[in-house]
Amino acid sequence: MSFKLLQTSAVAAVVGLASINTHASSIWLEPAGTSEITEGDSIAFDLYADASDIVYTYIDPIFGEVTEIGFLAGGIDVFYDINVLTYVSFQFNPTSGTDPAFTRIADDCSVDITADGCSVPGELNGLGFGAFDGLAGTTTLLGTLTFEGTNAGISAVTMANNDTPAGDWFGVDGELAVVDYTGATVQVNPIPLPAAVWLFGTGLLGLIGVARRRK
Repeated sequence: MSFKLLQTSAVAAVVGLASINTHASSIWLEPAGTSEITEGDSIAFDLYADASDIVYTYIDPIFGEVTEIGFLAGGIDVFYDINVLTYVSFQFNPTSGTDPAFTRIADDCSVDITADGCSVPGELNGLGFGAFDGLAGTTTLLGTLTFEGTNAGISAVTMANNDTPAGDWFGVDGELAVVDYTGATVQVNPIPLPAAVWLFGTGLLGLIGVARRRK
């Protein structure tokens, strides 16, 4: 996307010397593992990122040696089973440091499958984040993702780099970043029947048994 290329170029323009480390950054959901909810209940996942492995050092003509850490910008696609979950919202963490120039609200493909980049209905396409001086250099809460359990079943919640319109993740060095994603799983349980229903059913079976014996 053009804004991503322009901002990557802006970082590269001030480069004198650079030291680039191997990238293996992480983005994950908490709570991890499998969470259980009941039909009609909501579940919230915190989205965290850590790119402390991306360290970029350059010589600025005014400030001398400058070191920046973390992502420059990037986007995420989130996938889930629309037969089990319904997307409710994503709330950006205002203290994460993401710049409004990079921030992007994801397209809900279950509402508009024709949106740019949508591939399946159970997709949130193109959550966007970034900062010129580095984002998520250490563990950073990017925001909170909320779903509602609409039908009994099990749904994985997985993530991947966005292709368009937010784009892949880039480090503050302007290089493509390799990101390890860790998702989660939601088990939606059916609403339990009230005790009175069970008592009614037991009583009804008893009456049927008595009627049969009388016959």
